[in-house]
Amino acid sequence: MAVKEIDSVIDSVGKALEICKEIQGGNYSTGKLKFDQYNPLYFRGQNNETWELTPTVFRDRFLYYNESFIYNEALSAQPEEFRDDLTIIQKLVRMQHFSIPTRLLDISEDMLIGLYFACCDDNSVNGNSFVFNPKTDHICFESDPYINALSSLIFSSTADKLFEIDPDFLEDKILIEGYKEILIEKRSEIFNKMIKNKIGESYDIPTKLKKEIDACFNKHFLLRPRLSNKRIVAQKGSFILFGPKNKSLDEDYSYWKIPVASAAKERILDELDTFFGINESTVFPDLDHLRSTLQRKYSSYFYRTPN
Repeated sequence: MAVKEIDSVIDSVGKALEICKEIQGGNYSTGKLKFDQYNPLYFRGQNNETWELTPTVFRDRFLYYNESFIYNEALSAQPEEFRDDLTIIQKLVRMQHFSIPTRLLDISEDMLIGLYFACCDDNSVNGNSFVFNPKTDHICFESDPYINALSSLIFSSTADKLFEIDPDFLEDKILIEGYKEILIEKRSEIFNKMIKNKIGESYDIPTKLKKEIDACFNKHFLLRPRLSNKRIVAQKGSFILFGPKNKSLDEDYSYWKIPVASAAKERILDELDTFFGINESTVFPDLDHLRSTLQRKYSSYFYRTPN
């Protein structure tokens, strides 16, 4: 897979649309990075050009090692919020909604939503707009057993996570190989449990498939979630569910990275609001964000009252 950093800078909504059309036309295809018309486009915006494409729980090693505690404490503290969620992945999606650290990375099917996030909150630095063109074998739904098996990695032991990041911490090559086999067995057992839950009976995994299953635990999958809350609907949201922490996103995905000019952010937000109705209150459809939008809108000048 590959990453293409585009030299053209986004300084307006029109420029962003122009670059996306050029990507679709193959103008920015190089080597392994080629637009595939049979695969969809997804978008993400980040308002600081120095930020990596990593989910919250991977940005701090203590959050990563304490991932299962974060998950369980959230469920314990607010059980009513999660009463309609039947699987780990459904619970993780809801946690992401409330900004609880997870291994999910937000993306959108709408380029303009991605552009909004590249411009909001901070206009002192350049942002980045990302365009993904994932292969269909990386796109899954919540019912997919691989997605549910992969989401169970949040319960991996600290030893497993240490091994994932630095297998040489065991120092002995024989021990390293032995631990690899232990992980393969653990992951096959997890997958077997997911299959059993799905079809109602145990599934005996052939030995030859165990390493293939283990390979799936080393992928980052694109998740198409249920439209279970207004925010996902408003943002046309999907997620990338990260597998191992030590694996870069560009090992699984090809994408384009486009800078967004800091000086143009405020103008772009005005264009998104004026011409497309995209603003804080529509991206985050709740009363708290509506309050912020109304406060900004009506504190700058007088509106004429009707006669």
